[in-house]
Amino acid sequence: MDRKPKLCAPSAGWRMLDPSDPVSRQAATINRQHVELARMCAGAIDVEKDTVMDVSSRLSARTGLSESRVLAYCDIGFMLRDYPLLADCIGQGGFSLQHLTTIANDLAAVSEECRERVEKGVVQELTPRRANQAVPGVRTVHRTMQRVVEQHDRKGRPTDEEEVKKRRPKAPKPELKIDDRPSDRTEYHLELPKLEALEFTRALENVAVKEECSHVEALLKIVRGEARPDITLNLYAPKDNPTRLHGAGVDLEPEAAREWLERVTHIRHVGYAETEGYVPTAAIRAAVVGRDGTCRFPGCTIEAEDCQLDHIARYNHEDPSKGGPTNTANLHCLCSKHHRLKTSGQWNVAMYPDGSQLWSSYGDGHTLVTEPNGVLRRETFEKRAERRVRRVRDLNGELFGDGMFGDEVSGDALSEDEMFADGPMGDALSEDGPHEGEPSGAAVNNGKRPGVGFGDEQLAAG
Repeated sequence: MDRKPKLCAPSAGWRMLDPSDPVSRQAATINRQHVELARMCAGAIDVEKDTVMDVSSRLSARTGLSESRVLAYCDIGFMLRDYPLLADCIGQGGFSLQHLTTIANDLAAVSEECRERVEKGVVQELTPRRANQAVPGVRTVHRTMQRVVEQHDRKGRPTDEEEVKKRRPKAPKPELKIDDRPSDRTEYHLELPKLEALEFTRALENVAVKEECSHVEALLKIVRGEARPDITLNLYAPKDNPTRLHGAGVDLEPEAAREWLERVTHIRHVGYAETEGYVPTAAIRAAVVGRDGTCRFPGCTIEAEDCQLDHIARYNHEDPSKGGPTNTANLHCLCSKHHRLKTSGQWNVAMYPDGSQLWSSYGDGHTLVTEPNGVLRRETFEKRAERRVRRVRDLNGELFGDGMFGDEVSGDALSEDEMFADGPMGDALSEDGPHEGEPSGAAVNNGKRPGVGFGDEQLAAG
């Protein structure tokens, strides 16, 4: 009996595109439908104006798929638009949804000037060379993409989770140095990671306010057991991945994230929130800090955690019904300097539904626009793409050194590990400290967002 495999055609081609095999024919049809759905999902998107959350929620409702899945279709659609030759190559039905997702992710950080060269290399690699050829596996395709992209645009090379773990510097550990050599005093030098440092500072501030004393006296009272700090810290994490924590302006390493998760006392969905009276609640502060990220004055980089919450439309203390409300739509983060500047009337500001702000100078009439940069911001597809590109290119620069990444440098792939998938940074949890006049650990109600610059609902842990 002749057991030699029969070629589906005398010319080169993928085995699964054999029209005489009903199973392969059906699989190829499904793959082509994935391509068509990706084109439809991405086709009507205005990347400069449409926010990721709005589009993903609508597409999710229309398709019955999760929002992360429809975003993957959008990314594939963008890739098909930007790489027309590649679109023809993979649009015949030979590549599965996993393949398409991997290819789209792996090309996300390629610079525009390198796209044509990268596209030619990828098409060459993904074109069958023999008759009846098997489609390469997803991991093999990823390795191929790494090699091709690295040859033409090393900073755009897709990264791997394992190589990131191996090469990323370890998170700093708390360190205390004690110098008791002076005869009349002892000197302490304390170094803490950002989130622990925020906790330490908040504790001192809390006791100093309650006891009406200096920070040094507050520390001694805590050590002696004469005072107990009462504070709340908020972490931010995606609702679909609560272990990916963000706090104090930094993403926590997995080990640190696990330690902080053990201390979580409650979870809340962050979004629109309001209250009567002048003092914002813990819910409001957590939402605004998470949305803004920094002081909202043009060019200021003071972290939101160190800012004050300012009423955009002034609060009327004599008749609150006639003044600006205390809600997330009317509050933003300002450092003390720019808070005073706005209050003095030198600048006016208005906030739009996407969280962006228009600042106007009374002195010379100049206007400037600022955008929120916190983890809860509403993000357009254009900003999401910029963030993904920046993340990969910056990470490659950090891992391997800028000197290795000239655009014209060629070389072999640096790793054969699995793909390091990129999640939207609009996903993440918020960090917040206590607010004077607000009970620590106050429960935060679920809010109905009318649309004031917030991204997808996030889990906040205090």
